Amino acid sequence: MKKAGCWFRWCCLFNAVLWLTLPSRAGGPLSVNNGTSVLWPENNRSLVYILDQGGLGKYSAYKTANLISDAFDLWNDVSTKTIRFSRDPNTISVDVTADNYPQSINSLPSGKIPIIYDDDGEIIDSLMGVGAKKQILGFATVYSSGDNLVAANAIFNGYFIRVENQSEDEITSTLLHEIGHIAGLDHSQQLRELAYNNVDSDNKYVPIMFPSTTFGEDTRNELTFDDELSISNLYPTLFYQTSTGSIKGTVQRSGIDLPGVNVIARSVDDPVAQVSSTVTGTWESGKGTYELKGLPPGDYEVMVESIDRSFTGASSVGRYSETLQDLSFQRPVESEYYNDNDQTYEGRSVSSIVAVKRNRAVSGVDFNVSAQSLSSDEQNVNALRLLAINSFAAGAAARSSIAPNFLLVPGGDESALEITVEFTTKTDFRIRISREDSPNNFIVYSFSENALSASVTLGDGGDVPLESTRYFIEITNFSSFDRSFTISVDEIDSLPTPTPSPTFTPSPTLTATYTPTPTDTPPLGSTPTYTSTPTDTPTAKAERTPTPAPLNGDVNLDGRVDVMDVFAFSQDWWKPATGVQFRSNLSRTRSLVIDQNDLLMLIDALSRDSD
Repeated sequence: MKKAGCWFRWCCLFNAVLWLTLPSRAGGPLSVNNGTSVLWPENNRSLVYILDQGGLGKYSAYKTANLISDAFDLWNDVSTKTIRFSRDPNTISVDVTADNYPQSINSLPSGKIPIIYDDDGEIIDSLMGVGAKKQILGFATVYSSGDNLVAANAIFNGYFIRVENQSEDEITSTLLHEIGHIAGLDHSQQLRELAYNNVDSDNKYVPIMFPSTTFGEDTRNELTFDDELSISNLYPTLFYQTSTGSIKGTVQRSGIDLPGVNVIARSVDDPVAQVSSTVTGTWESGKGTYELKGLPPGDYEVMVESIDRSFTGASSVGRYSETLQDLSFQRPVESEYYNDNDQTYEGRSVSSIVAVKRNRAVSGVDFNVSAQSLSSDEQNVNALRLLAINSFAAGAAARSSIAPNFLLVPGGDESALEITVEFTTKTDFRIRISREDSPNNFIVYSFSENALSASVTLGDGGDVPLESTRYFIEITNFSSFDRSFTISVDEIDSLPTPTPSPTFTPSPTLTATYTPTPTDTPPLGSTPTYTSTPTDTPTAKAERTPTPAPLNGDVNLDGRVDVMDVFAFSQDWWKPATGVQFRSNLSRTRSLVIDQNDLLMLIDALSRDSD
């Protein structure tokens, strides 16, 4: 299969793991040659694909053709890129099988990308070994020469689709992923905490180019911000280049560059859906340099994290993660947010905002990470999410189970911190905080609630002492349904005055060692069988601090409370409480909608005003 003067790469999708046989580049190009992305050449960016005959698994030829064409069209709908795909009106002249596969591939007209239907899985077994058809959903083969991609093809497994009774949406996520590889895209490990939390509904935020399947593949049938940004960075339109900006810098430890570190930028306004990443050393081999390109103007939080140890070889993220002996896993870095005048030892949750402007690069966003490598207790917690102070994150907890852990590492000089967990509906839940009292010794505080939200204060006179140490946070959902939530950490000037009857009382327990509870990941070689009851998904956009109205109930901000405020309130009813709509969020809750509590407060304000 190897062509003269070219090298090739197989990009395979297992039912649990995506497999690449050669090094890759996260959050960007599948391959880099001497600092240049290996791409389809400018004179060949209108790619033509041609479909096999027959059906695929349980789907007819007509249905299969429509599923594949729709997947290509989703990539075509990204308006900020120059590459496009079109379908040949004809089909491959023969029904491709294991018996005629080599001859069929080699006899195809040049310049066309064949899409093969391996209906019985025998082609995959012949190429990958007997039994491979039970694990591999499909794969793409991409050929290159120098700086250019020159050919590609893809094979999809009808046997697996039929045996596992895959839905159209599940197939779509596979199709989209392999088309991304055909275009020259690599993996992204974004939002692992949502991919592996056993909840289906929030997986729609997980990039299509994520290195493994998730527990909610049927919800992953659209491209995410990260997917669209990644392909636009490879094939940018002029408008895209001039309307976006970038962040660049270096990651070092004790003055030495660190290649193979994942760098993430999250929009302050939308830290769930508007996220992008890259890996240090992508463009400069062996260096700790990075550049996050194509960012819309706005404010961003930037952080570093190690590459997930499960993303090696078959699921590698970045060019330094082929094996566990590669640079990404040699003394992996602790997760840490960027802050001004970044120092070696500081609160890892302290974050400084980076302002991105159109057609500009923000340089000098440098990290001096701790000399201490990632500890085993952090490394062994699957998809541990570091929280930033004065920010929020999305989460979800499956019914009657624990959400993946969150980690808070303050600087210690904050006056007080407030941790708030808010669900989309009233929920019976527990917040469990394990504070590191001394190395590997933790004091545990538990707070139980049956409510929409609850807050825990850290500081003198609060629920938990505030120190420059690690706080592991677990959210347990005791209800019978999956629940989505947001978790935020805000610095406050003073602690609230204690009330005689607190809602909940901390019960500290000294423990000798702390063992975080990992979340199961999809096992290799089997399709995840976990199902969940659909629930509300985390809303991508929310403001952390509502803007107070000058007068209680003065919704339209005209200085008085009257019937016009009722009209203004009705315009906001049940809308997301973001932007200007926050003026109707009278109850000052962290709820993401204008709700009944706000209406009651407006009625009360009108009554008092009329008196």
